[in-house]
Amino acid sequence: MNRDISVESVESPSASSVFSQGQLSTDESMSPPHSRKENSANKMLEGLLDDANKYYPTYEDSMPTSYLKSSKSVVSYNESDLADSWEKSDGEEDSPVAKSNAKKSDKPVSKRKSPAKANSKTTKRPKTSVEPVEKKKATRKTPPTPGPDTGKHPKSAIEQKPPAQPSSAPQPTVKTEDASIATSFAKWDGKKVALDYSFFDVPFLRNNTSYEGTPTSSMGLHCHSKPTSSSDVRKAATERIIPTAKVRSVLFDNYQEEYKIDFEVECDVYNPMSEIGKIVEHTAMVYMPEEYASELKADIIPSLNKAFDTSNTDMFIATVNRYNEFIAKVPRTKIIDHLSTLRELPMSFVHDFLHIVYTRSIHPDASKLRRYKAFSNFVYGELLPGFLSDVYEQCGLGKDSIFMDLGSGVGNCVIQAGLEFGCRLSIGCEIMPDASTLTEVQMAELHQRCKLMGIQVPKFEFILRQSFVDNPRINELISKCDVMLINNFLFDSALNHEVEKILQHCKVGCKIISLKGLRSLAYTLDTNNLDNVLNKLHVEKHKFKENSVSWTHRSGEYYISTVRDVLDESLLSSSSRFRSQKRSFRYTR
Repeated sequence: MNRDISVESVESPSASSVFSQGQLSTDESMSPPHSRKENSANKMLEGLLDDANKYYPTYEDSMPTSYLKSSKSVVSYNESDLADSWEKSDGEEDSPVAKSNAKKSDKPVSKRKSPAKANSKTTKRPKTSVEPVEKKKATRKTPPTPGPDTGKHPKSAIEQKPPAQPSSAPQPTVKTEDASIATSFAKWDGKKVALDYSFFDVPFLRNNTSYEGTPTSSMGLHCHSKPTSSSDVRKAATERIIPTAKVRSVLFDNYQEEYKIDFEVECDVYNPMSEIGKIVEHTAMVYMPEEYASELKADIIPSLNKAFDTSNTDMFIATVNRYNEFIAKVPRTKIIDHLSTLRELPMSFVHDFLHIVYTRSIHPDASKLRRYKAFSNFVYGELLPGFLSDVYEQCGLGKDSIFMDLGSGVGNCVIQAGLEFGCRLSIGCEIMPDASTLTEVQMAELHQRCKLMGIQVPKFEFILRQSFVDNPRINELISKCDVMLINNFLFDSALNHEVEKILQHCKVGCKIISLKGLRSLAYTLDTNNLDNVLNKLHVEKHKFKENSVSWTHRSGEYYISTVRDVLDESLLSSSSRFRSQKRSFRYTR
C-alpha cells in the first residue's frame, strides 16, 4: 500500500468528526501551529467524502466502519494475510489510504499480504533454552505495521492444536521454557484448496527435464527498511561478508537459487531464511511422495527450524546443503507421478507462492505506486490473500467462473482468483500507468515461477492503462461475469454513477464484492427506477477480520451483492421508506 499520507491525516479526532458529527472545524487560527498541517489534510479528506456523499443524500451512513480506526497499535498478525501487505519503503511510515478507481485489489497483499503478500513470520516466540540472547533481536522484532515475510509464527500454548499430519512422521518441534510447542515455517494444519482443476502442468514436466528461464533472484531484494547511504553499504561490505546458501529446485536439477543468510540484521521487509524454510516444508507437504516426505519431516525440517530459532548461520546453511543432497536422490518421475494424483493443496502453499512472485516483481519498484493524487479515485491499497480466499469462497468462485476486477492495480486479486480457484478466465482493468507497468512485471515473474514450480498458468486477461468506464472490452465481458470485485472504498459521486451504469448489464446470479454498499441506505423504489439493477440486488453485509486489507490492521466491513431476477423484498418493506432518515423514530400516543 502506498504510504505518502501521514497516519494522523485520517486518525485524528477532527477527521473522526467527518462521520460522527458530519463537519470539521475550519478555523485554523484557533488551532495550535502543530495542528495546522493536520487540519489541511483533514480538509482534503472532507472534500472527498462530501463529494462521495453527493451520490445519495445519506451515503455517509454506509461508509466502512474501519476507515478511521487507529492503526498504531500492533495486534497479533494473521500469517496468511500478511504476505501481500505492503513492503515498507526505505525509512517511510505507513499511511492508511485506500485505493479506488486506479487500484481496487491486494495485498495485499498485498494486498495473498500476498504480494504480498501468506505468510509473514514476525510474532515473537517463547525463548528456547539454547537461543543466544545477543542474537535474538536479529529475527524476533515485530514490525509496527503489517508487512511482508519477516519471521516465524509459532502457535501460543493456549491456541495450540495438534497439527494435521500429512504422515505418521513426527512434526518438527522445539522445546521451549514453557512447553514443547510445535513450530514451523508453513501452515501444516491450515485450510486446503480442492484441486478440481489442473493446478500442476504434468505434461510439461514429463517432457522437460531442464529449466530454461531467468526468474528474479532473492539476492537483489532488500531485507530491511532502515535507510542506509551508499557509504554505509560499502563500509558494511568491508567489515563483514554475508554468507549465502543455494536451494536446489525440487523439479529441475539444473537450477538453484541463491539466498543471503544473515541473522545479524532485522529482516522486517523480506526474510530470505524464512522463505527457504517455507520452500523446504512445502516440498515435504506438496511435492514429496509419502516415503520421502517422512524423512524430510523427521530430520531436515526440525534442524532447519532449530537453526532459525537460534540464529545459527552455520547450522542453517549446513541443513540447506543436506536438503539439496536429499532432493538430488529422489527420483524425478516419482515426484511427477505424485503431483498427478494430488486432489488438494495447502492454502498456505498458494499464498506463499504468490508472495514469492510479489516480492520479486512489486517490491523493488514499489515507490512507483506513490505517484497518485491523495484522497481521490487514484489512491492505492490492497486486499490481502487471506481475506480474498474467504470472500472468493463465499461467492462460489470455481473452475467454470469468469472473474473480473474493476481497478485491478498490480493484478494481485486477478492472479489469486485464477491460481487458487482455477477460473476459466480472470480479467483485470487498470488505468494507472505505474500500476499497469507493475502488473506486466508481475505477470512475467509469475510465468517464470510457475514453470519453475511446475504450475500451470491459468488464463488471464489484463486491460491496462485504460479506464473501465465506457470500455468496449469490459462492456463485452460484463454480461458473462460470474464474480466481480469493485473496491469502491473512496469512489466519488461521478464514478459511483458510472459503476451503476456498468452493473445494469450484469447477468442474473453475478456476485459483486465491494468495500462499500452499492445501494445506499437512501435508495428507494419508485416509478422512475423500476428497471434499475439496484432493485434486484440482494445485499449481504459481512465483517472482515483483522489484517484483511493493507491500509489498516483493524477489522471492517464488506458487501456481497447478488443480482437476482426479481425485486429485492427489502425495498418493499414498510420500513424501507425510513431508511434515508438519519435519526431514529420514536412513536408516542
